[in-house]
Amino acid sequence: MTKLQRVNNVFVALLMILGVVFIILMDKGYYFVVLILWVSLAIAAVRGLIYYFTMARHMTGGKLVLYRAIILSDFAIFSFLIMDISKVYILVYLSVLFGFSGLVDILRSLEAKKQEAFWHFNMFQGVVSVSLAILCLIFISSVRLMEIVYCVSLVNAAVLRLISAFRATEIVYIP
Repeated sequence: MTKLQRVNNVFVALLMILGVVFIILMDKGYYFVVLILWVSLAIAAVRGLIYYFTMARHMTGGKLVLYRAIILSDFAIFSFLIMDISKVYILVYLSVLFGFSGLVDILRSLEAKKQEAFWHFNMFQGVVSVSLAILCLIFISSVRLMEIVYCVSLVNAAVLRLISAFRATEIVYIP
């Protein structure tokens, strides 16, 4: 990881913690949660599209980057449009996102464990995400709990970004 990537990870982690402070202090934290969700998905979609048009379209498997960016833009538009609909739909949406990302992290860590690589980091992230998804589904009628669960997920993601930013990475030198 380069120094610029490390600084970027620290900056994004600090923004996540700042978002947690705003969500906790605001009376209408629900709208801020949806705004954060929309902005993060939109930024990821735009980054994917820029990456596709600048480099990935010339690579093998580059269309996968385009498809992922289009799907992310669809999710961003969907999360923006669902803001004024019932808050239960946002809870279901968040629980599906948490559950899917947690399942992917758990499967990735199990694959890394088979290859005898470092797998604890992804397993922890996956278990936390699946637990948050289950909490969202159990307490589906409480909007304040949704805000708290999203704050926990942001703090978790910020701490993991800080850990990855300050962790020493191995550099392979070829003589």
